[in-house]
Amino acid sequence: MIIQNIVFPDAECAESAVYFHTDGKVSLENNTVFLKEGEYFSSYAYINVLDIGSWKKYTDVRDITLRLFAVGKGELKIYIKNGEDTEVYKELEYGAGQTDIDLSGIEEGLVYFSMAAKEASCLLRAFYSSEIREPNEVRIAAAAAGISGRLKEISDKLDASLFFKQDGTLNGKLKVYCAEGGFEGSVFDTLLFRIKEDQENFRCTHIVFMTDEGDFREEGFYRLYAFLSMVKEEYKDRPVSGRIFYSDKRTLVYSSCEEWNHSDIVHTGGELDMALPENIADCGKLSGDYGLWRLCAYPAQYALEERPFAFYGAYTDAEYGLRYGKKPLVIRGFEAFGGAFEKEKLPEDIYYEARNGLVLDMMESYEADAFPVLERWNAKYRSYKDAGDSKGRCCCAIALLHASRPGIFRKHGGKAPEKMSGILERKRFLKPAGVLIKGFALAYIYTGYSFFRDRFIDIRRRRTWQ
Repeated sequence: MIIQNIVFPDAECAESAVYFHTDGKVSLENNTVFLKEGEYFSSYAYINVLDIGSWKKYTDVRDITLRLFAVGKGELKIYIKNGEDTEVYKELEYGAGQTDIDLSGIEEGLVYFSMAAKEASCLLRAFYSSEIREPNEVRIAAAAAGISGRLKEISDKLDASLFFKQDGTLNGKLKVYCAEGGFEGSVFDTLLFRIKEDQENFRCTHIVFMTDEGDFREEGFYRLYAFLSMVKEEYKDRPVSGRIFYSDKRTLVYSSCEEWNHSDIVHTGGELDMALPENIADCGKLSGDYGLWRLCAYPAQYALEERPFAFYGAYTDAEYGLRYGKKPLVIRGFEAFGGAFEKEKLPEDIYYEARNGLVLDMMESYEADAFPVLERWNAKYRSYKDAGDSKGRCCCAIALLHASRPGIFRKHGGKAPEKMSGILERKRFLKPAGVLIKGFALAYIYTGYSFFRDRFIDIRRRRTWQ
């Protein structure tokens, strides 16, 4: 089974430094690398190094082979990088045709190779493979939702992948389900209904939640399938988080997985530029609480039974992942490029982030009293006050009030009440309104904190607003 292909610049990311490094002007055409005499090529780059330590830790893989198909003659070296130390594992000559290198003696570190051409050469294809006697049964349901009008594009792209090639080993191992809208109640229910209807025939083992806001590689799904096929028993119940890159700078990571941190979210592995060699090793040392639903795989055993808490707006994926309680794994190459993450926030964005974050913080913290939770909320309120943003401050105050009113969630299906927009239009009332609402909400929530927390937990337990 191929566990990792060597891939090259494509429409998703055209920056060569993410794929390979060279000391000459290596030319690339139709996924073939052309080397002139004396030129050098190295696969030491983010997407093409093999993190053999992670494969050995999380999967039952044992004997791994690097297979290359080349034309020409030259020197081939296999390297192992552990921390700051790099050693040459093997040196040999490559020639025309197939070259296999046994990597079974390597237990940890990053593995990569280099080619130094002694005559005009080309690398036609390369991949790492391994055999396992009894692979796990894996069938992936790709559940895509969105409002960008690109769901058909996602479906067509996956339909053209190896999962739909009749004569391939991956044929029939993935199926695509799409629904128009965000990952809120009815859309989520529609996707799960379709997947459950298919269970008798397809019997999916994992569900990948994804949105149509960004791009992805088919290779990421191939690597996910290989990983899940070999994953050890003790890690079978772990979600797999897709690494998310910015859409406007596609070498820069937005998040590999998310650390909740009481709604002061930490984007684990964020802001690393994967075109820089010094970041290649660091991206594998990650830990978080949940994965973003722009691309995240969950075991079907959980996903088919558990409905997300009906937040409208922010943190639906956070609540779903935190409730599951299993730390996500991150594998190299399972990734998406999507969305403008740091866009200017609208008042409703401020409201939903503050309200949903406060409710989720209440449900997840289980603290004895309201003070620590409200202190964290107050820090957000002060940030808008210090910035002189009256509308943001008022949204934050209304969010606090509504977080103490579970009935509002039920009545409006998780959405903000329509009258909130009217309040925000009356600009001359915003400052006093924000202060009064804040004072009233603080007094109210201090006295009823445990009640509100228990009511939201009860709503989540029932998995319904009705």
